[in-house]
Amino acid sequence: MRILGLHGFQTSSKIFTLQSNYLRRLLAKEHPNIEWIIPDAPHESKENISPIVERIFKPPFYHWYDKNNGYYGLEESVEFLKKLGPIDGIIGFSQGACMAQIISTILKPKFVINVCGVNYPKYNTIIEIPCLNIIGTEDPIKERSEKLASQYINSEIIYHSGCHTFPPEIITYQKIVFFIKNNKI
Repeated sequence: MRILGLHGFQTSSKIFTLQSNYLRRLLAKEHPNIEWIIPDAPHESKENISPIVERIFKPPFYHWYDKNNGYYGLEESVEFLKKLGPIDGIIGFSQGACMAQIISTILKPKFVINVCGVNYPKYNTIIEIPCLNIIGTEDPIKERSEKLASQYINSEIIYHSGCHTFPPEIITYQKIVFFIKNNKI
């Protein structure tokens, strides 16, 4: 099984790998042959990096598109991701979930998991791929995550007690593993 992991705005594949470490270890027990594809986005971020990201991690940082500049770079990112197929599943965090929304109709994975995802406001296509949405109850962009969830016809939402982060509760990860198990074929 091949799973594509898409990092958030102004982070990196290294950060996504760290964020998803517990989930990837749990999945490895159930599916030891998972091939993870976790690329850096094609655009390097050099300005206005989140202070918490800069304090914890070393550059370089990347983004899939520049949301403050008319979604500049989006087409290049789509072309970049198209070359990574075939993919069985996509797990996207924040801006990575937005990219999962856009690229899923092209790559046609068996499932999508959005973690604190943001919707692409210009994309109104209803997607018929099973989707699990993990949303923090304290996330300041929770409504955008719920809007993204509504773009999938076969969508489920799980709320966690955190903010704009991977979930802190073990039970949420167990539900993610169960979701993947039920949608991998």
